[in-house]
Amino acid sequence: MSVDSARQRFETRQRDLFRDTAVLERPSTSVTFNSSTGTYDPDAPTEVYSGACLIRGFAWEGTDLESGGEEVRMRRYRVKFPIDTAAQVDDIVRPTASTYDASLVGRSFRVTDVPRDGWQISRVCICEETTSDA
Repeated sequence: MSVDSARQRFETRQRDLFRDTAVLERPSTSVTFNSSTGTYDPDAPTEVYSGACLIRGFAWEGTDLESGGEEVRMRRYRVKFPIDTAAQVDDIVRPTASTYDASLVGRSFRVTDVPRDGWQISRVCICEETTSDA
C-alpha cells in the first residue's frame, strides 16, 4: 500500500466517524447602514461549509470568566471537518444535527485555531463557546 492510498483510506475512515452536521460561517467584515434604526449592521456571514463533522469537547469542565460583570463559562471544543474545508480563525460553527447529543443544535462555537499539518486526515478546528451557565 502506498502512502497516498493509505492516507486516502484514513481520510475516508475519519469521515465515517462524523456523527454531527454543522454549518461553518465566516462573519462579514463589512457593514450596511440601516436607515430605519440609524445604525450600521454587519452584513450576512458567508457559508464556508455545510455538512458532516465531528464535535467533541476537550473536558467536562470549562473556565469561569467574568464578562460585563456577569460570570460566564468558556468551554473548548475540537471540531473535525473534511480535510478540504477552508476553515479559518474567527469562523463560526453552528451545529444543525447530532446523532448522540441533540443539545449541540442551536449553539455556536467560534474557531480560535486551525492547526496545519501535512499528515492531517481531517481539518481540525479548535473552538470555544461562552455560555452563562457557569
